[in-house]
Order: sequence, then C-alpha cells, then structure tokens
Amino acid sequence: MAKQKIILSKELPGQIVSIPEELKSKSYYKYLQVPFEDIPADLRASLTSFKGTKEEALEPEDRTKLFDVQRWPKEDGVYPLKRGGLLVASNVKLPHMTAEALNWWGAWHAIDPLRYALWDPQDHYDIKISEDDRKRILDPTIPDAEKLWGLHHHVLESLDQDEPTSMDMQFLNPFDYGYDKSMFGTDRCLGMLSAKTVMGGKLPVFMTEVCCIGEDGVLEIRLRFWLGYEIRTDGTVKCKIPRFVKIPQEIAKSLIIHNHREYRHLDKFLMDLYAEEKDNWA
Repeated sequence: MAKQKIILSKELPGQIVSIPEELKSKSYYKYLQVPFEDIPADLRASLTSFKGTKEEALEPEDRTKLFDVQRWPKEDGVYPLKRGGLLVASNVKLPHMTAEALNWWGAWHAIDPLRYALWDPQDHYDIKISEDDRKRILDPTIPDAEKLWGLHHHVLESLDQDEPTSMDMQFLNPFDYGYDKSMFGTDRCLGMLSAKTVMGGKLPVFMTEVCCIGEDGVLEIRLRFWLGYEIRTDGTVKCKIPRFVKIPQEIAKSLIIHNHREYRHLDKFLMDLYAEEKDNWA
C-alpha cells in the first residue's frame, strides 16, 4: 500500500495544519486563528549557532540540577555529552501565563487534534490517546499536574515546518526517576513532565520539562532532551548509541527552535483559553 502523502502546513492556505471538519465547530477553534509568528531572526540565529561543550553540559546523572535557582546549562543550545549523544537545552520565558494554566494545558490539549494544533498550528498535525488515557485525563480526582503520568501520546508533528514524523511519547512519573518530590509545588518546580520516546524510529530520547520561577522572577519552562539516552527507574543511565554514531546537528537545532516556537505561541493566548475552557475537559 502506498504511503499517504502528507501536505505540509506551509503548502496549505493560512500556513496551518489541516483540521477535521467536525472539530471546526468547537468553541476553541477561534484560537487556531491566532496569528502564528516565527521566532525573531536574531533569536533563531543565536539558538542555532551556539555550540556548548562537554564541560558545560548537564549530564543525565545530574538532571536534578534542573531544580537549582540558576539554569544549568545557562544557555540554550546543543551540548555534546561525555559518553556520546547530545543534550538539547531550551529555556523559554512565559511572562503572560501562570503555572496553574500550564499544568491544565498539559493534560487538556491531548483530547483532540484541534487542541494539539492550537499549540503550534504549523507543526502539530495529529494526536491520539487511548480510551483509558482519556478517562485518566477526565478524572477530576487527579491533579492537573499529574494527569499525564503513565499516559501515551501518539503524535504526528514536524519540528520546523519540515516533513512530519510519528512518535509515541510515554509520559512518566518524574519522581520515579530520581527527581526530588519535596520540590514539587515550590517556585523551583511548579510543574514537571518527564517522557521517553524514539525519534525517527531509532533515536531514543529522555526528556524533562520543569516550570519554575526564573532568576529574574518571571515564569519560565526549562526543557532538557537527552538524545541517545535511556534512564531507568533503578537509576541506571545508558547511552544507547555507539560513540562513532553522530546525531545530526540539524535535528537537535530544529528541536530547540520547535520548543521556542510552540511555547512562545502558547504564551500569547493560554490565559484567555484557560478562562473560557478550564471546566470544559471533554
């Protein structure tokens, strides 16, 4: 059977992904019309040109440094790791939103492809979850910040308006992976997600996102992706790619750009969406 051709968003009217017709009647469809602005050219240039060193990188064993007041590593960029693989680090300011709204969004957006597309209408093509996972998201007894723990997202997305790929993202309870639970709910950890996936069908990735109050007093999200790594609940950290295999820098750089594109866009409208839809889970 021939592979179905995917039409890229940049080839569609309005440069946004196509949405099933039945979802266009949703009350939140209007937020798909919020103009999507690419990140400024100077920021894009700095994000893709920065080259970190092994000494500056955050090794996966040191991942709890994400709770420090100071960012580590300080700069957004791609960093080589001592055993091979790469660290992708992104720090995105969220001056217009609250952690409460962001925690709600983390679970709410998974219910249908339209919600997913609101986040990045040029790159988020589709999302699917199981019925059991849907029930967990809709369970009012589970705090918003914990609803994703144990869930799977089957997504179709691109990084920077390139060809989209399918990924199965498994969300984890981060406190099963060595993070200090006593930090949860403090300014250092107002929300947190960890997940593992495989990019391109062969590159294992362990990621963690922490929402915190930054050094300047502004809410920010710190994202760290360890490309090529597996981390287990027993604390074992393993680089799953041979040293002679080099991860293409363009993949890592595109991931940084993607992080900034989607979170900067979300920051423009989340508070309005949250005020209108926070009780509209289903």
